[in-house]
Amino acid sequence: MNDLISNILRGSVSAVLYVVLLVTLTKARFGRTSTIVVTTFVFVIGIGSTIWFYVYGDLTALSRFTVVLFIVVGLVLKTMTKLNFMQWCFTFLTSLNIGMMIIILSFHLGRLFPEPQYANTILRLVLYLIVIFLFRRFLLPSYQSAVDNWPIFSALILCIFVSLSYYFSMFTT
Repeated sequence: MNDLISNILRGSVSAVLYVVLLVTLTKARFGRTSTIVVTTFVFVIGIGSTIWFYVYGDLTALSRFTVVLFIVVGLVLKTMTKLNFMQWCFTFLTSLNIGMMIIILSFHLGRLFPEPQYANTILRLVLYLIVIFLFRRFLLPSYQSAVDNWPIFSALILCIFVSLSYYFSMFTT
């Protein structure tokens, strides 16, 4: 039961803050209410799926479902932005890359603590908050310039995505 609680906490941190990061990186067409509704929806589905898959002990299905959920969320959020399709793909892959980096870092750093499952969740929360703060405070104008010039940076973003995806596929099969 203790593992289930720590996994639900970790899953909720990942689900909510990933959507907040994605919204932070985009030019929103709608207001804060739409963001809250989408974030709440993702949170409910994320928690429900985490509980379901952990109760049945199918972590591989959970990781695959999470990827599908992120893709669906990305498609839904695309309709809520001012970005064209290729700019949106660039932003979506960038947010996935950042999310995967945070998951990898929190996993490895969490093992340095006596309670790694809770340290992982706290580290994930802190890392997401730091990244979101840095983007909102300092990096957003530079990032928007990169999005506007997406053809120049697309190969780099795709290479990072493929490299990080290999790390996840290696451990979930």
